[in-house]
Amino acid sequence: VSEDVAAEMAAGALAHSHADIAVSITGIAGPGGSEYKPEGRVCFGLATPEVTVTCT
Repeated sequence: VSEDVAAEMAAGALAHSHADIAVSITGIAGPGGSEYKPEGRVCFGLATPEVTVTCT
């Protein structure tokens, strides 16, 4: 679960489709998590042919 993963997921979805944009969501619902990746952490990705952006 990271912005890197969200970016790769969105870019991969875009590359394997005929879409103009692709989105991805990854996160930790629990139970579990860690100090660096706690429960409830969510990362979003958005990819277009020009740019890929992420947000946590």
